[in-house]
Amino acid sequence: MQGTQALVPAARQVKDSLASVGQKFLAKMSQEVIVVPGSFDRVEDVLPLLDIEFKLVRPEQFDTRFINPTSIILINCPGRGFSHKGIQKIQYAVRAGCWLISTDWGLTNIIEQAFPRTIVRTGHTANDVVTIQPTESQIVKGVLPESEFWLENNSFTFGIVAKDDVSVLIESAELNRKYHSKNIMVGFGYGQGKVFHSISHFVLQQSKAGATRVQDAVSCLSVLTNILVQKSVRNQKGYE
Repeated sequence: MQGTQALVPAARQVKDSLASVGQKFLAKMSQEVIVVPGSFDRVEDVLPLLDIEFKLVRPEQFDTRFINPTSIILINCPGRGFSHKGIQKIQYAVRAGCWLISTDWGLTNIIEQAFPRTIVRTGHTANDVVTIQPTESQIVKGVLPESEFWLENNSFTFGIVAKDDVSVLIESAELNRKYHSKNIMVGFGYGQGKVFHSISHFVLQQSKAGATRVQDAVSCLSVLTNILVQKSVRNQKGYE
């Protein structure tokens, strides 16, 4: 598993690799980072290693909570517990400019409900590890080719419905060969905001060898850091 031994040096490596402008925006983040706790992913264990402050907000609190459009929301798998009103609040917030990140079962519990006709569940995996290939997007800068991402037993594979609007950020030929879907991580715009979804968790990664590998953690943390930096840049420069 991706424990402290891998996360600490990986976070240091990711921070050191940022250009000076990226370090500036990461150090002076203007957005509120909201983390929704889950039982299968724990992004809140990663953020302190990146010196990112955040607030834990439970699903039921979204019913009454105001979400600033400058915010970024990270929903840990499984993403359960949101009411219909809470799902609507997330949709409205993203439309107004908020950025949303979800993993694995957040696909059916959040994405398909709040953003229909974008990506849809196509099946599920076994407990497995697949080799990944990043695209040329700036969001995945620093992701190391041939890193290995973990698929939990019953991780949800997904297909793209809105092919003109959804961008594939990380794919896997091995995933496609085994489970008939190449999509590891995608992103799409919605109103003034953006949505990112990954089949793989940010924490608890495994490798085929069964040993924790720093390079896999670096790839996961690079994606997360890039999204946080780009949202901070957009907030400070204003909306188009």
